[in-house]
Amino acid sequence: MLSILWNYLRGYVIIEVSGFSVERFLNLTSKKGILIWDLKETKRGAEMKISVKNLKKLKSCLKKSQCHIKIKNRLGGPFIINKIKKRQLYIFGTAIFIILLYTLSSFIWLIEIHGNSQIKTKDILNYCETKGFSVGSYKNSIDVAILKKDLKKHFPNISWISIELKGTKATIQLRETLPQEKTIDISEPCNIIAKNNGIIESIITKKGTPLIKKGDVVSKGDILVSGELLIKDDETGKIKNYTHSMAEIKARLIHKITATIPFRYLKKVYSGNEQNSYSINLFEKNFSLYNPPIKYENYDSYNSLNQLTITDDYPLPVILIKNIHKEFKYEEQNRTVDEAKKLGENLINKKIIQDFDFNTDIKDKTFDYKKTEKSLIVTATISVIENIGEEQKISSTERSTSIDTPENTNSQ
Repeated sequence: MLSILWNYLRGYVIIEVSGFSVERFLNLTSKKGILIWDLKETKRGAEMKISVKNLKKLKSCLKKSQCHIKIKNRLGGPFIINKIKKRQLYIFGTAIFIILLYTLSSFIWLIEIHGNSQIKTKDILNYCETKGFSVGSYKNSIDVAILKKDLKKHFPNISWISIELKGTKATIQLRETLPQEKTIDISEPCNIIAKNNGIIESIITKKGTPLIKKGDVVSKGDILVSGELLIKDDETGKIKNYTHSMAEIKARLIHKITATIPFRYLKKVYSGNEQNSYSINLFEKNFSLYNPPIKYENYDSYNSLNQLTITDDYPLPVILIKNIHKEFKYEEQNRTVDEAKKLGENLINKKIIQDFDFNTDIKDKTFDYKKTEKSLIVTATISVIENIGEEQKISSTERSTSIDTPENTNSQ
């Protein structure tokens, strides 16, 4: 075992000897004390291993035996060193590449945010940047616990948040609370007023003095529940106090939504022609690679981003950007009345989903159509039951806990 290791360190070659008398060649090497090993018979002669040093001593043996040799392989330390010497630039480049990858893996190069619908992704990223957490941040400088606490404090509607640093990627996962109406501090006296016109369907008063009942018609701004409490009212005067009114008041309201649908319209028709340009984003800076002038008059542009990664958890700060420009032309089209009706109804239904509170109970919905020369006007009349109450602070000038006597009233 030791001899094999020693021969490998010194270097050896595998040779094949062929010619007039291979046996004589072997006898001559033996007489001269030239060490050979792993001797094998071949069709042409014999194969053996010999050290690099002894290889030079074979010349006389070959001449006397009228043989020649063929070197089949070179193994061992000297040959490895020679290869390294010839490939210094390659090895140096590989070392630099490994060092660079290790260095880059110490930074965050991709931030993903999941679970946000009310809070804009851009707002979260901008706030994180003020806290020193952004693309390019050094991972060891990020205190995840403090960052989570700061995010929950800055965005009150975050109910739960998780931040995971894995490789060069950071993943922010959050859950949001349901949107809440703005309310006045419970220690402040307030009235409850109507925020829309409607007919009262129900009222449950927890605090305050109700001024309406079921079936009453109210207008926007009317006081529904007063925060003024009359403690005493007799011939000696009035004693009043003020409280923070609390009540659940539902009313039937009528909403009208209108959509105007033209019969003639311009439709985009894509020609199938497209033109591409390319750029690269390196360490958050864009560099154009190929950006010829766009030859189309009308076109839509799309971006295709491809961030280079080692694995899914190790994205690199290199993003290849392909800008696709698709040509289109405008063609004038005509809608039928039925098509205009369907489109108008769809637009109104989308607006209802977008604008109406999820607690709103839609009781009835009817559509009315008015045809003009150029368009169809679609009007939806929507009957709903919704919370109509809105808190209104009672200012200090409106409040009084003093006793109003008849004399005081007359003097005023």
